[in-house]
Amino acid sequence: ILLGLGQANSLRAMDIIKPYLGDKNPLIIRQTAMLSLGQIDKPEVMPLLVPVVRNMDWEIRQAVAVSLGMLGNQESLGLLRGLLKDKHPFVRQAASLAAGRIDSPALVTALTSGLKDSHHLVRSAAVMGLADKINQIPGIAEAIKPLLNDRYWQVRQSAVEALGKVSHPGIDQSLISALKDFSAPVRQAAVTNLGLRVHNNPQLINPLVDRLKHDSDPWIRQLAAFSLKTVQSSQVESVRPLIQRIVPEVKVAVLVPGIDDFDLRTPGRALTQDAT
Repeated sequence: ILLGLGQANSLRAMDIIKPYLGDKNPLIIRQTAMLSLGQIDKPEVMPLLVPVVRNMDWEIRQAVAVSLGMLGNQESLGLLRGLLKDKHPFVRQAASLAAGRIDSPALVTALTSGLKDSHHLVRSAAVMGLADKINQIPGIAEAIKPLLNDRYWQVRQSAVEALGKVSHPGIDQSLISALKDFSAPVRQAAVTNLGLRVHNNPQLINPLVDRLKHDSDPWIRQLAAFSLKTVQSSQVESVRPLIQRIVPEVKVAVLVPGIDDFDLRTPGRALTQDAT
């Protein structure tokens, strides 16, 4: 109920939420109250959030970061820049994701610095915060590329997903290199993003065929099969039987008004009945 109050986006809702911000309330109640305030797009909300960025409980500072990202106003910028330097990594992580929702050169600079944070979840969040800006701001893709070699798979996965948003084909080789990552989630991200690009770049066919034939993860082999299923080329034709085994043809029964008796094992059955 408390979280839902914010959806009213009214000063009356804010007044109801306000008593639950006090330190005498249980932590979960205060967190929920903070998140609820983030849904109220009124200037009167900001004075309630300003003092809380210095709260002794990191969980509350984390909730404030999320709320500031939801509000996304100019008053949020300075507070988020401070939270991006918070001593607790989970607060910096939340602030990085929140900053990604706001268009601000200052926050882009701070997020770029976050790519070198000491905590891997913060680095991953900084990548995600920058991902949607990767085609608009020069240099972001180059700053993210080194994280393809990060020690932690979460960071490498985020880097692959962010680089997959780059529109020019020059990034394809970086995505191809991720196909050999030892972590399955990273390879999954690489196959998915290369699959979205393969129709525009035939050079991506062979790397995807390689994953189709040799990857140790069955889900990755299935993703590669889906990516190649509609590609017309000699390389794909040579593995077409394998693709069809992994991604069998899906038979769809056509629903005819007034006919309720379907047998999906024999999809033609419904169509043999008189539709009139």
